[in-house]
Amino acid sequence: AVSARGIGVTVYNGSSTDSYAALYQPQAAAVSSTARVTVTSDPAGGFAGGAGLIERNAMSAPTGSPAAVTLYVSWNATIVMAWNASGGRDVDSRFAVPGVLVHSPVTLQLVRSGSTYTGYYSTNGGATWAPVDTVTVAAAASAGPQDVGVFHASGFPTWTTTATFTGLSVG
Repeated sequence: AVSARGIGVTVYNGSSTDSYAALYQPQAAAVSSTARVTVTSDPAGGFAGGAGLIERNAMSAPTGSPAAVTLYVSWNATIVMAWNASGGRDVDSRFAVPGVLVHSPVTLQLVRSGSTYTGYYSTNGGATWAPVDTVTVAAAASAGPQDVGVFHASGFPTWTTTATFTGLSVG
């Protein structure tokens, strides 16, 4: 198990919101790859806070590297996928699975094929999967191998919380 403890609003790239804690593997997400993790706890409380998977060109340089895609359990127990459709510096598109509320543990899976990403979630440890969305990320935000890992944002700029994860795999 790993944990991400941090203060942060969310993973959206605006100067006031691109703040989160992350544990990641540099350049581990090839142009064809699958990332998977189980979120075992997520105490996020503020709007747009949450915990889950993230892929971006350079995790350590968020203001200079557009985020590609995130798949996460949000502060209000919904499953959210957010991505960069325009190629700008911000995550500009977002989808929440309608009518679904989840409770930990939740397993998330992000499948990448070039600039196309498909998100899935499971509430039974991966025995069955439900689709979230299939999205196309702008070429500027999805070129070549990407950093991939887990992130947590409390949802508030002054509130520290910790999310826990198990089973992070990238292949």
